[in-house]
Amino acid sequence: MLGGQGMSNTQWYRRDGNKFHAYYFEIDATGVDEIDHILDAVARAGKAFHSTDSWHDNAYDDGTPVEWIESAARLASNHITTLEAKVKVLRDAAQKFVDQVDAGLALSTVNYKRFKKALAACKASDV
Repeated sequence: MLGGQGMSNTQWYRRDGNKFHAYYFEIDATGVDEIDHILDAVARAGKAFHSTDSWHDNAYDDGTPVEWIESAARLASNHITTLEAKVKVLRDAAQKFVDQVDAGLALSTVNYKRFKKALAACKASDV
C-alpha cells in the first residue's frame, strides 16, 4: 500500500467503501490503490477548499492540496516504473527460454536459473 505526504489511510474520505466524498462531488473508487490515492487527494482537496484557486494554500501540516495530488501521482508513477522494470526482466528471461526451445536446444542450466530467479523475485515483491 502506498503512503506519503497527505496519503495515510486514516485520512481517506471514502465513506461507503466505493466513493470518495468531497464538498460538491464524489468520486468512485477504482479498487487500485495507486489510482485511489490520487482520487483521494483530489477529494481531500475538494473537501478542504471550494475553489481550485486555493489549492496552493498551505493551510495543513501535511502540505497543500496540490502537493497531496502531486505526491500521490509520484507514488503511482514510481510503482508503475518498478512494475515495468520487473516485466522487462521477466520478458527478457522468457525470451531466452523461448529462443532456446525454438532452436531445439536444451535449456541451459544458467538460463533456467536466471528465469527462475527473475520469476521468484517478481513473485516475492510487494508490488
